[in-house]
Amino acid sequence: MSHTLARQPRRGAITSLALIALLAGTILTGYLVGNSRQLLLAAIFGILPLLMISLRTYDSLVTAIPLAALLVPYSLPTGSYSRVPAVMLLVVLLAGIWTLSALTSRTGAPWSRSLLNTPLLAFMGIAVAALIWSIVFRDPLLIRYDRFLFVQLAALLTIVASPITALLIANFGRTPRQLWMIAGAFLVCGSAFTLARAVGVELPLVNTRGLFALWFVAVGYALLTQPRLTLVYRLGLGTILLLHLYIMGIWNVGWISGWAPSIIAIAAITLFRSRIGFFVLLIVLLILGLSLRNFYVETFSADSEVQGNTERLRLWRMNFELVRTHPLLGTGPAGYALYYMTYHPQEARSTHNNYLDIVAQTGLIGAFCWLWIVIAAFREGRAVLKHAPPGALRTLGIAACGGLIAASAAMMLGDWVIPFAYNQGIEGFRYTIFSWIFLGVLMSVRRQVAPRPEPRPAPRRMTHGR
Repeated sequence: MSHTLARQPRRGAITSLALIALLAGTILTGYLVGNSRQLLLAAIFGILPLLMISLRTYDSLVTAIPLAALLVPYSLPTGSYSRVPAVMLLVVLLAGIWTLSALTSRTGAPWSRSLLNTPLLAFMGIAVAALIWSIVFRDPLLIRYDRFLFVQLAALLTIVASPITALLIANFGRTPRQLWMIAGAFLVCGSAFTLARAVGVELPLVNTRGLFALWFVAVGYALLTQPRLTLVYRLGLGTILLLHLYIMGIWNVGWISGWAPSIIAIAAITLFRSRIGFFVLLIVLLILGLSLRNFYVETFSADSEVQGNTERLRLWRMNFELVRTHPLLGTGPAGYALYYMTYHPQEARSTHNNYLDIVAQTGLIGAFCWLWIVIAAFREGRAVLKHAPPGALRTLGIAACGGLIAASAAMMLGDWVIPFAYNQGIEGFRYTIFSWIFLGVLMSVRRQVAPRPEPRPAPRRMTHGR
Protein backbone atom coordinates (compact mmCIF):
# COMPACT_ATOMS: atom_id res chain seq x y z
CA MET A 1 0.00 0.00 0.00
CA SER A 2 1.31 3.45 -0.81
CA HIS A 3 2.14 6.10 1.71
CA THR A 4 -1.04 8.02 0.98
CA LEU A 5 -3.87 7.88 3.46
CA ALA A 6 -6.33 6.51 0.94
CA ARG A 7 -5.99 4.80 -2.36
CA GLN A 8 -7.37 7.67 -4.45
CA PRO A 9 -7.17 10.83 -2.33
CA ARG A 10 -7.92 14.23 -3.74
CA ARG A 11 -4.44 15.44 -2.94
CA GLY A 12 -5.01 19.04 -4.00
CA ALA A 13 -8.22 19.39 -2.00
CA ILE A 14 -6.63 17.83 1.08
CA THR A 15 -3.66 20.16 0.86
CA SER A 16 -5.78 23.28 0.42
CA LEU A 17 -8.20 22.44 3.21
CA ALA A 18 -5.40 21.42 5.56
CA LEU A 19 -3.49 24.63 4.96
CA ILE A 20 -6.57 26.77 5.52
CA ALA A 21 -7.62 24.86 8.64
CA LEU A 22 -4.13 24.89 10.14
CA LEU A 23 -3.65 28.59 9.44
CA ALA A 24 -6.99 29.35 11.10
CA GLY A 25 -6.02 27.15 14.03
CA THR A 26 -2.70 28.92 14.53
CA ILE A 27 -4.38 32.32 14.45
CA LEU A 28 -6.93 31.16 17.03
CA THR A 29 -4.18 29.64 19.20
CA GLY A 30 -2.20 32.86 19.04
CA TYR A 31 -5.28 34.77 20.14
CA LEU A 32 -5.96 32.41 23.05
CA VAL A 33 -2.43 32.74 24.41
CA GLY A 34 -2.39 36.50 24.12
CA ASN A 35 -1.40 37.06 20.49
CA SER A 36 1.94 35.37 20.96
CA ARG A 37 3.95 36.12 17.82
CA GLN A 38 6.45 33.44 18.74
CA LEU A 39 3.80 30.73 18.72
CA LEU A 40 2.14 32.02 15.56
CA LEU A 41 5.35 32.23 13.57
CA ALA A 42 6.50 28.81 14.81
CA ALA A 43 3.20 27.30 13.71
CA ILE A 44 3.19 28.92 10.26
CA PHE A 45 6.83 28.44 9.34
CA GLY A 46 7.42 25.20 11.25
CA ILE A 47 4.25 23.14 11.02
CA LEU A 48 3.16 23.98 7.49
CA PRO A 49 6.29 22.54 5.80
CA LEU A 50 5.87 19.47 7.99
CA LEU A 51 2.29 19.23 6.76
CA MET A 52 3.41 19.29 3.13
CA ILE A 53 5.95 16.54 3.78
CA SER A 54 3.52 14.43 5.78
CA LEU A 55 1.17 14.03 2.82
CA ARG A 56 3.82 11.81 1.24
CA THR A 57 5.40 10.22 4.32
CA TYR A 58 2.42 9.91 6.63
CA ASP A 59 3.16 6.38 7.83
CA SER A 60 6.73 7.35 8.71
CA LEU A 61 5.57 10.30 10.78
CA VAL A 62 3.14 8.09 12.69
CA THR A 63 5.98 5.67 13.40
CA ALA A 64 8.06 8.65 14.59
CA ILE A 65 5.61 9.51 17.40
CA PRO A 66 7.64 7.52 19.98
CA LEU A 67 10.85 9.26 18.89
CA ALA A 68 9.18 12.64 19.32
CA ALA A 69 8.06 11.64 22.82
CA LEU A 70 11.42 10.17 23.83
CA LEU A 71 13.92 12.54 22.24
CA VAL A 72 12.30 15.89 21.37
CA PRO A 73 12.25 18.12 24.47
CA TYR A 74 10.97 21.23 22.68
CA SER A 75 7.59 22.71 23.56
CA LEU A 76 5.62 25.84 22.75
CA PRO A 77 4.37 28.36 25.33
CA THR A 78 0.66 28.72 26.06
CA GLY A 79 0.75 31.95 28.03
CA SER A 80 0.58 30.04 31.33
CA TYR A 81 2.84 27.68 33.25
CA SER A 82 2.03 24.77 30.94
CA ARG A 83 3.70 24.25 27.59
CA VAL A 84 2.56 22.21 24.60
CA PRO A 85 5.09 19.42 23.87
CA ALA A 86 6.19 18.79 20.31
CA VAL A 87 4.79 15.26 20.34
CA MET A 88 1.29 16.58 21.06
CA LEU A 89 1.54 18.97 18.11
CA LEU A 90 2.59 16.02 15.95
CA VAL A 91 -0.36 13.88 17.11
CA VAL A 92 -2.86 16.71 16.54
CA LEU A 93 -1.37 17.43 13.11
CA LEU A 94 -1.55 13.78 12.04
CA ALA A 95 -5.10 13.44 13.39
CA GLY A 96 -6.14 16.53 11.43
CA ILE A 97 -4.69 15.19 8.19
CA TRP A 98 -6.35 11.83 8.80
CA THR A 99 -9.72 13.49 9.36
CA LEU A 100 -9.40 15.69 6.26
CA SER A 101 -8.46 12.67 4.20
CA ALA A 102 -11.57 10.86 5.39
CA LEU A 103 -13.74 13.84 4.46
CA THR A 104 -12.26 14.54 1.04
CA SER A 105 -11.32 11.12 -0.32
CA ARG A 106 -13.60 9.01 -2.46
CA THR A 107 -12.58 5.83 -0.64
CA GLY A 108 -12.17 7.36 2.80
CA ALA A 109 -9.20 7.18 5.13
CA PRO A 110 -7.90 3.80 6.37
CA TRP A 111 -9.80 2.49 9.36
CA SER A 112 -8.92 -0.94 10.71
CA ARG A 113 -11.43 -3.00 12.60
CA SER A 114 -10.80 -3.39 16.32
CA LEU A 115 -12.80 -4.06 19.45
CA LEU A 116 -11.21 -0.92 20.87
CA ASN A 117 -12.37 1.52 18.20
CA THR A 118 -15.83 2.17 19.63
CA PRO A 119 -14.87 2.49 23.33
CA LEU A 120 -11.96 4.80 22.50
CA LEU A 121 -14.16 7.06 20.40
CA ALA A 122 -16.87 6.91 23.06
CA PHE A 123 -14.41 7.94 25.77
CA MET A 124 -13.34 10.96 23.72
CA GLY A 125 -16.98 11.93 23.22
CA ILE A 126 -17.73 11.56 26.92
CA ALA A 127 -14.79 13.84 27.76
CA VAL A 128 -16.22 16.53 25.48
CA ALA A 129 -19.70 16.07 26.97
CA ALA A 130 -18.23 16.25 30.49
CA LEU A 131 -16.64 19.61 29.71
CA ILE A 132 -19.93 21.05 28.45
CA TRP A 133 -21.80 19.54 31.40
CA SER A 134 -19.31 21.01 33.89
CA ILE A 135 -19.74 24.49 32.44
CA VAL A 136 -23.55 24.39 32.32
CA PHE A 137 -23.99 22.91 35.82
CA ARG A 138 -21.01 24.51 37.56
CA ASP A 139 -21.46 25.34 41.22
CA PRO A 140 -22.10 29.14 41.37
CA LEU A 141 -20.20 29.37 44.67
CA LEU A 142 -16.90 28.29 43.13
CA ILE A 143 -14.04 30.77 43.20
CA ARG A 144 -13.56 32.68 39.97
CA TYR A 145 -10.53 31.95 37.84
CA ASP A 146 -10.50 33.75 34.50
CA ARG A 147 -8.25 31.29 32.69
CA PHE A 148 -9.87 28.14 34.04
CA LEU A 149 -11.77 27.48 30.80
CA PHE A 150 -8.45 27.54 28.97
CA VAL A 151 -7.06 25.06 31.50
CA GLN A 152 -10.05 22.78 30.92
CA LEU A 153 -9.67 22.97 27.14
CA ALA A 154 -6.01 22.05 27.48
CA ALA A 155 -6.93 19.13 29.76
CA LEU A 156 -9.55 18.01 27.24
CA LEU A 157 -6.90 18.08 24.52
CA THR A 158 -4.65 15.73 26.49
CA ILE A 159 -7.57 13.36 27.14
CA VAL A 160 -8.65 13.29 23.50
CA ALA A 161 -5.13 13.12 22.04
CA SER A 162 -4.32 10.02 24.10
CA PRO A 163 -6.80 7.62 22.41
CA ILE A 164 -6.04 9.28 19.07
CA THR A 165 -2.43 8.20 19.51
CA ALA A 166 -3.48 4.57 19.92
CA LEU A 167 -5.73 4.79 16.86
CA LEU A 168 -2.95 6.32 14.75
CA ILE A 169 -0.49 3.57 15.66
CA ALA A 170 -3.16 0.89 15.14
CA ASN A 171 -4.14 2.08 11.68
CA PHE A 172 -0.80 3.17 10.24
CA GLY A 173 1.59 0.75 11.94
CA ARG A 174 0.86 -1.69 9.16
CA THR A 175 3.92 -3.94 9.20
CA PRO A 176 6.01 -5.79 11.81
CA ARG A 177 8.97 -3.64 10.77
CA GLN A 178 7.12 -0.43 11.64
CA LEU A 179 6.02 -1.80 15.00
CA TRP A 180 9.53 -2.97 15.84
CA MET A 181 10.84 0.49 15.01
CA ILE A 182 8.49 1.77 17.71
CA ALA A 183 9.59 -0.87 20.22
CA GLY A 184 13.22 -0.44 19.20
CA ALA A 185 13.12 3.23 20.16
CA PHE A 186 12.37 2.20 23.76
CA LEU A 187 15.03 -0.52 23.68
CA VAL A 188 17.74 1.83 22.44
CA CYS A 189 16.81 4.72 24.73
CA GLY A 190 16.39 2.42 27.74
CA SER A 191 19.74 0.73 27.15
CA ALA A 192 21.50 4.06 26.73
CA PHE A 193 19.90 5.42 29.90
CA THR A 194 20.85 2.31 31.91
CA LEU A 195 24.47 2.20 30.78
CA ALA A 196 24.89 5.95 31.31
CA ARG A 197 23.44 5.81 34.83
CA ALA A 198 25.66 2.85 35.67
CA VAL A 199 28.74 5.01 35.09
CA GLY A 200 27.26 8.11 36.71
CA VAL A 201 26.36 10.02 33.53
CA GLU A 202 23.01 11.73 33.01
CA LEU A 203 21.20 11.70 29.66
CA PRO A 204 18.91 14.73 29.81
CA LEU A 205 17.84 14.32 26.19
CA VAL A 206 16.10 10.98 26.83
CA ASN A 207 12.64 11.32 28.36
CA THR A 208 12.63 8.73 31.17
CA ARG A 209 9.69 10.11 33.14
CA GLY A 210 6.42 8.37 33.84
CA LEU A 211 6.24 4.71 32.86
CA PHE A 212 9.27 4.75 30.58
CA ALA A 213 11.05 2.15 32.72
CA LEU A 214 8.04 -0.14 32.53
CA TRP A 215 7.90 -0.11 28.74
CA PHE A 216 11.64 -0.54 28.35
CA VAL A 217 11.54 -3.58 30.61
CA ALA A 218 8.38 -5.00 29.01
CA VAL A 219 9.83 -4.85 25.49
CA GLY A 220 13.27 -6.01 26.58
CA TYR A 221 12.04 -8.91 28.69
CA ALA A 222 9.57 -10.08 26.04
CA LEU A 223 12.42 -10.10 23.54
CA LEU A 224 14.69 -11.85 26.05
CA THR A 225 12.20 -14.71 26.35
CA GLN A 226 11.97 -15.01 22.56
CA PRO A 227 13.20 -18.56 21.82
CA ARG A 228 14.91 -17.54 18.57
CA LEU A 229 17.13 -14.88 20.16
CA THR A 230 20.82 -15.76 19.84
CA LEU A 231 22.90 -16.40 22.96
CA VAL A 232 25.05 -13.28 22.51
CA TYR A 233 22.04 -10.96 22.29
CA ARG A 234 20.35 -12.80 25.14
CA LEU A 235 23.33 -12.32 27.46
CA GLY A 236 23.77 -8.67 26.51
CA LEU A 237 20.09 -7.79 26.86
CA GLY A 238 19.73 -9.79 30.08
CA THR A 239 22.68 -7.96 31.63
CA ILE A 240 21.25 -4.56 30.73
CA LEU A 241 17.83 -5.46 32.12
CA LEU A 242 19.29 -6.72 35.40
CA LEU A 243 21.38 -3.58 35.68
CA HIS A 244 18.33 -1.44 34.99
CA LEU A 245 16.26 -3.22 37.64
CA TYR A 246 19.09 -2.80 40.15
CA ILE A 247 19.33 0.93 39.42
CA MET A 248 15.57 1.46 39.70
CA GLY A 249 14.85 -1.04 42.49
CA ILE A 250 17.85 -0.26 44.75
CA TRP A 251 19.27 3.14 43.86
CA ASN A 252 15.84 4.73 43.19
CA VAL A 253 13.81 2.51 45.50
CA GLY A 254 11.73 5.43 46.81
CA TRP A 255 10.10 5.85 43.39
CA ILE A 256 7.78 2.84 43.51
CA SER A 257 6.39 3.43 40.04
CA GLY A 258 9.92 3.29 38.69
CA TRP A 259 10.33 -0.42 39.47
CA ALA A 260 7.12 -2.06 40.79
CA PRO A 261 5.24 -1.91 37.44
CA SER A 262 8.28 -3.46 35.76
CA ILE A 263 8.12 -6.42 38.14
CA ILE A 264 4.42 -6.84 37.38
CA ALA A 265 5.15 -6.76 33.64
CA ILE A 266 7.89 -9.38 34.03
CA ALA A 267 5.51 -11.64 35.96
CA ALA A 268 2.74 -11.27 33.36
CA ILE A 269 5.07 -11.87 30.40
CA THR A 270 6.53 -14.94 32.13
CA LEU A 271 3.03 -16.30 32.66
CA PHE A 272 2.24 -15.80 28.98
CA ARG A 273 5.38 -17.72 28.04
CA SER A 274 5.31 -20.53 30.62
CA ARG A 275 3.25 -21.38 33.68
CA ILE A 276 6.14 -23.31 35.19
CA GLY A 277 8.43 -20.35 34.63
CA PHE A 278 5.86 -18.10 36.30
CA PHE A 279 5.84 -20.18 39.50
CA VAL A 280 9.65 -20.30 39.51
CA LEU A 281 9.70 -16.51 39.15
CA LEU A 282 7.30 -16.13 42.08
CA ILE A 283 9.62 -18.22 44.25
CA VAL A 284 12.62 -16.11 43.19
CA LEU A 285 10.74 -12.87 43.91
CA LEU A 286 9.63 -14.21 47.30
CA ILE A 287 13.23 -15.06 48.24
CA LEU A 288 14.46 -11.64 47.09
CA GLY A 289 11.64 -9.91 48.96
CA LEU A 290 12.43 -11.70 52.19
CA SER A 291 16.16 -11.05 51.90
CA LEU A 292 15.61 -7.31 51.22
CA ARG A 293 12.69 -6.94 53.61
CA ASN A 294 14.46 -4.73 56.15
CA PHE A 295 15.87 -2.47 53.44
CA TYR A 296 12.47 -1.83 51.87
CA VAL A 297 10.64 -1.44 55.18
CA GLU A 298 13.08 1.23 56.36
CA THR A 299 12.95 3.02 53.01
CA PHE A 300 9.18 3.11 52.76
CA SER A 301 8.76 4.12 56.41
CA ALA A 302 11.00 7.13 55.87
CA ASP A 303 9.29 7.94 52.57
CA SER A 304 5.87 7.84 54.24
CA GLU A 305 6.97 10.31 56.91
CA VAL A 306 8.56 12.74 54.44
CA GLN A 307 6.06 12.68 51.59
CA GLY A 308 2.89 11.92 53.50
CA ASN A 309 1.87 8.92 51.43
CA THR A 310 -0.59 7.86 54.15
CA GLU A 311 -2.63 10.98 53.41
CA ARG A 312 -3.78 9.51 50.10
CA LEU A 313 -6.66 7.73 51.79
CA ARG A 314 -7.98 11.10 52.96
CA LEU A 315 -7.63 12.52 49.46
CA TRP A 316 -9.51 9.54 48.02
CA ARG A 317 -12.33 9.95 50.55
CA MET A 318 -12.62 13.63 49.62
CA ASN A 319 -12.80 12.63 45.97
CA PHE A 320 -15.60 10.15 46.64
CA GLU A 321 -17.60 12.87 48.38
CA LEU A 322 -17.22 15.15 45.36
CA VAL A 323 -18.22 12.42 42.90
CA ARG A 324 -21.40 11.75 44.89
CA THR A 325 -22.59 15.29 44.04
CA HIS A 326 -21.57 15.01 40.36
CA PRO A 327 -22.15 11.34 39.54
CA LEU A 328 -22.99 11.21 35.83
CA LEU A 329 -20.30 13.22 33.99
CA GLY A 330 -18.17 14.41 36.89
CA THR A 331 -16.71 17.89 37.08
CA GLY A 332 -15.24 17.94 33.56
CA PRO A 333 -11.58 17.85 32.50
CA ALA A 334 -9.48 19.33 35.33
CA GLY A 335 -12.76 20.42 36.91
CA TYR A 336 -12.36 19.02 40.39
CA ALA A 337 -9.39 21.32 41.04
CA LEU A 338 -11.70 24.32 41.25
CA TYR A 339 -13.99 22.52 43.69
CA TYR A 340 -11.03 21.56 45.86
CA MET A 341 -9.66 25.12 45.85
CA THR A 342 -13.08 26.40 46.93
CA TYR A 343 -14.20 23.87 49.55
CA HIS A 344 -10.92 22.23 50.59
CA PRO A 345 -8.18 24.86 50.07
CA GLN A 346 -5.87 23.13 52.55
CA GLU A 347 -6.17 19.79 50.69
CA ALA A 348 -6.34 21.07 47.11
CA ARG A 349 -4.22 18.32 45.61
CA SER A 350 -4.77 15.68 42.97
CA THR A 351 -6.02 12.24 43.97
CA HIS A 352 -2.72 10.47 43.10
CA ASN A 353 -4.93 7.77 41.64
CA ASN A 354 -5.62 7.87 37.92
CA TYR A 355 -8.81 5.81 38.26
CA LEU A 356 -10.32 8.31 40.70
CA ASP A 357 -9.18 11.11 38.41
CA ILE A 358 -11.15 9.57 35.55
CA VAL A 359 -14.27 9.24 37.72
CA ALA A 360 -13.93 12.79 39.06
CA GLN A 361 -13.48 14.30 35.60
CA THR A 362 -15.87 12.19 33.50
CA GLY A 363 -18.22 10.70 36.10
CA LEU A 364 -19.61 7.20 36.30
CA ILE A 365 -20.35 7.25 32.57
CA GLY A 366 -16.68 7.89 31.84
CA ALA A 367 -15.67 5.21 34.35
CA PHE A 368 -17.91 2.62 32.68
CA CYS A 369 -16.45 3.61 29.31
CA TRP A 370 -12.95 3.16 30.72
CA LEU A 371 -13.96 -0.29 31.93
CA TRP A 372 -15.18 -0.97 28.40
CA ILE A 373 -11.74 -0.01 27.07
CA VAL A 374 -10.06 -2.35 29.56
CA ILE A 375 -12.34 -5.27 28.64
CA ALA A 376 -11.84 -4.67 24.92
CA ALA A 377 -8.05 -4.51 25.39
CA PHE A 378 -8.18 -7.77 27.36
CA ARG A 379 -10.10 -9.45 24.54
CA GLU A 380 -7.66 -8.12 21.93
CA GLY A 381 -4.73 -9.36 23.99
CA ARG A 382 -6.30 -12.78 24.45
CA ALA A 383 -6.80 -13.05 20.69
CA VAL A 384 -3.14 -12.17 20.09
CA LEU A 385 -1.93 -14.79 22.56
CA LYS A 386 -4.24 -17.36 20.98
CA HIS A 387 -3.61 -16.74 17.28
CA ALA A 388 -0.17 -15.13 16.93
CA PRO A 389 2.46 -17.66 15.78
CA PRO A 390 5.93 -17.64 17.39
CA GLY A 391 7.95 -14.75 16.07
CA ALA A 392 8.28 -10.99 16.04
CA LEU A 393 4.59 -10.10 16.17
CA ARG A 394 3.84 -12.48 19.02
CA THR A 395 6.75 -11.05 21.00
CA LEU A 396 5.41 -7.53 20.50
CA GLY A 397 1.92 -8.63 21.45
CA ILE A 398 3.19 -10.24 24.65
CA ALA A 399 5.18 -7.11 25.53
CA ALA A 400 2.12 -4.91 24.97
CA CYS A 401 -0.16 -7.21 27.01
CA GLY A 402 2.25 -7.46 29.94
CA GLY A 403 2.98 -3.74 29.88
CA LEU A 404 -0.68 -2.74 29.78
CA ILE A 405 -1.44 -4.98 32.77
CA ALA A 406 1.39 -3.31 34.68
CA ALA A 407 0.30 0.17 33.56
CA SER A 408 -3.20 -0.54 34.88
CA ALA A 409 -1.66 -1.38 38.25
CA ALA A 410 0.55 1.73 38.13
CA MET A 411 -2.53 3.91 37.80
CA MET A 412 -3.32 2.94 41.39
CA LEU A 413 0.19 3.88 42.52
CA GLY A 414 -0.20 7.52 41.54
CA ASP A 415 1.32 7.23 38.10
CA TRP A 416 -0.49 8.57 35.10
CA VAL A 417 -1.90 7.23 31.85
CA ILE A 418 -3.99 10.39 31.46
CA PRO A 419 -2.18 13.47 32.83
CA PHE A 420 -3.91 15.80 35.25
CA ALA A 421 -3.69 19.48 34.38
CA TYR A 422 -2.50 20.57 37.83
CA ASN A 423 0.08 17.82 38.28
CA GLN A 424 1.85 17.16 35.01
CA GLY A 425 0.22 19.91 32.97
CA ILE A 426 -0.11 19.60 29.21
CA GLU A 427 3.58 18.75 29.01
CA GLY A 428 2.93 15.52 30.91
CA PHE A 429 1.43 14.17 27.70
CA ARG A 430 5.01 13.63 26.56
CA TYR A 431 5.37 10.63 28.87
CA THR A 432 1.79 9.50 29.51
CA ILE A 433 1.63 8.83 25.78
CA PHE A 434 3.88 5.75 26.21
CA SER A 435 1.05 3.47 27.31
CA TRP A 436 -1.23 4.68 24.51
CA ILE A 437 1.49 3.97 21.96
CA PHE A 438 1.62 0.35 23.05
CA LEU A 439 -2.16 0.07 23.16
CA GLY A 440 -2.00 1.00 19.48
CA VAL A 441 0.74 -1.59 18.98
CA LEU A 442 -1.51 -4.25 20.51
CA MET A 443 -4.36 -3.24 18.19
CA SER A 444 -2.08 -3.40 15.15
CA VAL A 445 -0.66 -6.79 16.12
CA ARG A 446 -4.18 -8.11 16.61
CA ARG A 447 -5.13 -6.95 13.12
CA GLN A 448 -2.06 -8.53 11.53
CA VAL A 449 -2.43 -11.92 13.21
CA ALA A 450 -6.21 -12.17 13.00
CA PRO A 451 -7.22 -15.47 11.39
CA ARG A 452 -8.72 -14.96 8.00
CA PRO A 453 -12.19 -16.41 7.59
CA GLU A 454 -12.29 -19.34 5.24
CA PRO A 455 -14.13 -18.61 1.99
CA ARG A 456 -17.52 -20.13 1.77
CA PRO A 457 -17.97 -22.69 -0.97
CA ALA A 458 -19.96 -21.44 -3.93
CA PRO A 459 -23.49 -22.79 -4.00
CA ARG A 460 -24.04 -25.54 -6.48
CA ARG A 461 -26.31 -24.87 -9.37
CA MET A 462 -29.17 -27.22 -9.68
CA THR A 463 -29.80 -28.52 -13.13
CA HIS A 464 -33.19 -29.62 -14.24
CA GLY A 465 -33.52 -32.31 -16.79
CA ARG A 466 -35.93 -31.91 -19.67
